Amino acid sequence: MLPRRLVLCARRGVRGAASAGLPGADIAADLALFRRSAAGNKPGAVRKSWASRRIAESIVSESSRGGNAARAWAGSLLEAADAASPSAGDAVLAEALQEACTSSASGATALLRMRGLALDVLRSSKRGGSPEQAERASRAAEALLPIVAHHYGPSSLRLRRVTWDGSTGRTLEQVAAAEAVHPTDRMWRFRQRFGPGRRCFALVHPAAADDPVAVLHVALTGRPAASMGDVNSAGSGSLLPRPIAAAHAATGVAGREAAAGPARGDAADAVANFWSVSLCAPGLRGLSTARHLIYGAVEELSGRGREPAAAGRFVTLSPVPGFARWAAELGQPGADEARRGASAALDDGSCRALWAVRAEAADAALDAAAGVPEARSVAHSALRSAAEPEPAGAEGSLVVLLALLVRWQHAAARGGTASLPAIMSAGAAAAAEAGALRLCRWYLASGGVPRCPVANFHCGNGAVLWRVNWAANVTPKGLVESFGVMVNYLYAPGRLEDRAAAFAAVARDEPLPVADPGEVP
Repeated sequence: MLPRRLVLCARRGVRGAASAGLPGADIAADLALFRRSAAGNKPGAVRKSWASRRIAESIVSESSRGGNAARAWAGSLLEAADAASPSAGDAVLAEALQEACTSSASGATALLRMRGLALDVLRSSKRGGSPEQAERASRAAEALLPIVAHHYGPSSLRLRRVTWDGSTGRTLEQVAAAEAVHPTDRMWRFRQRFGPGRRCFALVHPAAADDPVAVLHVALTGRPAASMGDVNSAGSGSLLPRPIAAAHAATGVAGREAAAGPARGDAADAVANFWSVSLCAPGLRGLSTARHLIYGAVEELSGRGREPAAAGRFVTLSPVPGFARWAAELGQPGADEARRGASAALDDGSCRALWAVRAEAADAALDAAAGVPEARSVAHSALRSAAEPEPAGAEGSLVVLLALLVRWQHAAARGGTASLPAIMSAGAAAAAEAGALRLCRWYLASGGVPRCPVANFHCGNGAVLWRVNWAANVTPKGLVESFGVMVNYLYAPGRLEDRAAAFAAVARDEPLPVADPGEVP
C-alpha cells in the first residue's frame, strides 16, 4: 500500500512534497518513475501524477533563469528523457507534461516553456552544439507541438486589452520584455503606448491570466501611418481621428487614457495601425497564435466585441528586416545574375536620375568603404560606372543606387544625420529615395528572391501589400535592416480568410499579393 504521506503529497503537488519532508529526487529519477509506473491501478496513477507534477514544477522553475543556464538545464533534461526511454525519450517527456496539464495548475505553463527551451536548444545547437543534442531538441519540440497546439489553441486563449491603469504590474512587465520590434528603455515612451489614440491587446491563457502569450500594439490615426513618427504622434492631435480626439478631449485630462472610444459608426474612417506584434512565449513558434490575435483585434476595434467601434480600416506599419542585407549582396562579386534580375525594378526615369549622379555616388561609396568593408565592392562597381561615358543601362544605375544607400547607412551608423539631403545633393537624395522604394517593392512583390518573413507572416494572415514608405524608421536599427524603409500591409475584414487560403496555396517563390487598384485604406 502506498504511504499516506506520498498520497497527500501527490495531491498537493511538489511544494507539498517538499513541506512534508520527502527527499527531492532529481529529474532523471522523476522521468524514470513516470516511465515505470503503470496507470492501470491507483498506486501507479498516483506515482505518475506525482512524478509529472515534479517535472512540471522543475521546468517552470528552471526556465525562469533564462539564458545559457536554462538552455544547459534543458539539454540535461532531454538527455535524461532519452536515458529513461532510449527508444522514445521525447514521447515520455511529452506524456509527462500532458499528464501534468490535467493534474496541476503549472502543467500548461511547463508545457509551453519546455517547447520554448527545446527550440532554444535546437537553435543554439545549430550554431555550434552537438548533432545529438540538436536531434534530441528537434524530436522534443516536434513531440510537444500537438499538445501545445491543443492547450494553447484559439479556443483556449482569451483576448484582453492591456491598459496602464487596469492591468497588473506583472502583465505590463511581460509586455515590455516581449517587445521585439520596437523596444524601448524609456518609461515615458512605454507608457505612451497605452495613452490616447493607442490600444494594446494580448492573448492570455486562463491558467496564467497575468502572463500574455502574444501582444499587439495599435495606433489609431486619421490616415494610414507612413512612419514611426506618425505612430508616435497618434493621440497628440494632428493624426488622431476626429471622433476619438473629441472623446479624449471630453476627459479633460491631457495624456490620460480615455476610457471610452467613439460611438458606433463614428469611427468608420479611422485607421488602426498594427505597428508591433510579438510572441511572449517562444514555445508558440510555428503556431497561428499571432494571426488569431490580429483577427481578434480587428473584431474588437470594429465594434463587434465588448467595446465600441474605434476604427473601420486596418493596416500595418511593418519592417523589412532583410532588405538591406539582400541589397548589399547585389553589390558583391559573383552577383551579376542577381543584379540583372533586380535591375528590372528601375524604370527609365529612375535610371536617368541615378545615372546623372554616378560621380557623386562613387565618392559616397568610397567614403563608406573606409569604415564598412562590405561596401568596398559596391564602391569599385560605382567607380567603374562613373567612368562610363554612356549610360550603362539599368544594371549600372542599380550600382549607383546601392552606393548612395550604403553612404547614407554608413553616415547614420556613425551617429550622423538621418536626412539624405544633409549628406548629398538634392538630386542624389531624390534619386536614391525613388530608386529605393522601387527596389524594395520589387524585393517584396516580384517573387524569385527569398521572401521577407514579415511579409510572409502578414500575407499568410490574409493581408496584402499596399504601400512602401521611405524614411519610415530612421533609428540605427531601421537603417541597418532596411535603409529606413517600412511597409503597409492592408487587412480587409471580410476577405482575410479567403486571401489567407489563396496565399497558402501558392508556391513560395510566387509574387506576393498586392492590394487591388481601388482598395485604398
